Amino acid sequence: MVNQDLLTVFVALTAVAVLLQTGILIGMYVLTNKISSQLDRATEHARSLLGPAVSLTEQLQSVTARMAEHGLSTQVKLRQLERTLDENEIAWHEKLNEWGKRTA
Repeated sequence: MVNQDLLTVFVALTAVAVLLQTGILIGMYVLTNKISSQLDRATEHARSLLGPAVSLTEQLQSVTARMAEHGLSTQVKLRQLERTLDENEIAWHEKLNEWGKRTA
């Protein structure tokens, strides 16, 4: 039969191995929790730092949109002014031709 002392040693070594693995798992759990809390703090800090940048980005997008809108409006007004000036130039040349014919 099996030697009782050897069986006892084997069971004791197995128990030690199980306890060692349990200790490793507990250590991993504690370490994971610490890392998780540090990550949460780092995320909060990053959000507090990036908060003004996000606001600034939104403001810049708004300003850009308004500038584009204003540029388009100005372009339309300038084209209208150009047409008016062209019409006035044509009318002015017609008047000058009439005056030139009268004096000639």
